[in-house]
Amino acid sequence: MIIVVPRLIRFIGGKQVQAIAFFPLLLLRDRNLATDHRLLRHERIHWRQQVELALVLFYVLYLLFYLYYRIMKYSHREAYHKIPFEREAYRYDHDPQYLKKRKCYQWLFE
Repeated sequence: MIIVVPRLIRFIGGKQVQAIAFFPLLLLRDRNLATDHRLLRHERIHWRQQVELALVLFYVLYLLFYLYYRIMKYSHREAYHKIPFEREAYRYDHDPQYLKKRKCYQWLFE
């Protein structure tokens, strides 16, 4: 289910965040983003990751990865892009067939 909540997105993710996947919801900053197929695929990859990790573990690991990279002196942006969940989503969000062929726990190999 796609929900447009600009203020919530800005509050949770800051100015740069366009969407946030909280299975089974996809929160968008702007209604026009609902037609951005690459963004939607990116967030659906996150949905798959969340389901694999029973939601809570996904969020715990996501935060731990982020904090680890920040402690290692990476900038916010660099730490975000080093998170394995994000690496998988960015690497494959251009491929419309990716989720059909994706292997379980693929983020471990990114």
